[in-house]
Amino acid sequence: MQAGRYLTQFLKGEDGTAAVEFAIVANIFIAIVLGIFAIGYAFVVKSDIEQSITVAERYALINEESDAQLENIIRSSLPTYDGSQITISLERGSSSGILYVRAEIAYVIDLGISSIFGPVSIATSRIFPT
Repeated sequence: MQAGRYLTQFLKGEDGTAAVEFAIVANIFIAIVLGIFAIGYAFVVKSDIEQSITVAERYALINEESDAQLENIIRSSLPTYDGSQITISLERGSSSGILYVRAEIAYVIDLGISSIFGPVSIATSRIFPT
């Protein structure tokens, strides 16, 4: 008889419900916040890559540089990134007598969610006259 009363009282009790609700909601909230940080980091990487092309473009407009020198300029403007993950492609051409360089840069990053999406490649390209 005593056990039945304790069981009924236990099932009617609401102690600890806030902790259980927090345990459920906190995981989702933390995942959303970490996702926002990962997306923000991806935008920063994209911006830095575009800035490195701008640096090389400005230098190429003033100086006659080889592809290797332009690649070194691009890599030196990305000092905090893993050089083994940076892919740089420079292609020279001409159109209507105007010489140009097509620069493509890709950087592979792991946003910490690689088990879901795998590594993410962030790339940009630009054509600029030389």
